Amino acid sequence: MLYITFGVILLVAVEGVFVANENYVGCFVHRINDQWALKFFSQNFTKMAPYLCLPNCQVMEQKFFGITKNQCFCGNELHSIEVPRYRCNQRCSGKQETRCGGLNVMSVYKVTGVTIPLVPAPSKGCFFWSPTERVLHKEVKKNFQVMNQKECASSCFKIYRKLFGLANGNRCYCGNQIINGNPMAKRFCNQQCQNAQYGQKCGGPLAIEIFDLVPTES
Repeated sequence: MLYITFGVILLVAVEGVFVANENYVGCFVHRINDQWALKFFSQNFTKMAPYLCLPNCQVMEQKFFGITKNQCFCGNELHSIEVPRYRCNQRCSGKQETRCGGLNVMSVYKVTGVTIPLVPAPSKGCFFWSPTERVLHKEVKKNFQVMNQKECASSCFKIYRKLFGLANGNRCYCGNQIINGNPMAKRFCNQQCQNAQYGQKCGGPLAIEIFDLVPTES
């Protein structure tokens, strides 16, 4: 059984949560020339069933997942052609009554219950910040074209942190606890977010606003 944890939220790969028939898209050619039907290979399973592959693709925020024998794939687009469903005749090793692809074919399903961070997020307050005065443990080193709550929260969500923070209009931090929490008045966290819609605030030159990461379904 596969467990993926986020904070105190536990997403469990439970057989009864996913109804295979209702979310089945079809049987597709697994590979045409050098292109897979779904872009991302997730992992090999010793025992395979649709409900085991699903959580991997939820975390990756993909729309589809596909199974061929004991391999799990994820993607937002299908780069393949559909074939008759009887071609997907491989019994799933972890759930014999379902099918897990076949010879160069893949059983494809819709991803259900994709979990994303809630935005706008609940604020924990404004705190003193400087580039050398860390308030949250990890800075996200990424070339953000736009900075706002959504961009920063998504980055921290992917590495399973409980908090995210915005500073100086363009800097994003993640953590599970506030390290050096010297509170400041809310007015110091009033800097416009870089290239974002007017009115979106991302801390200040000497301040970081910290938010709770709250999972929600898209």
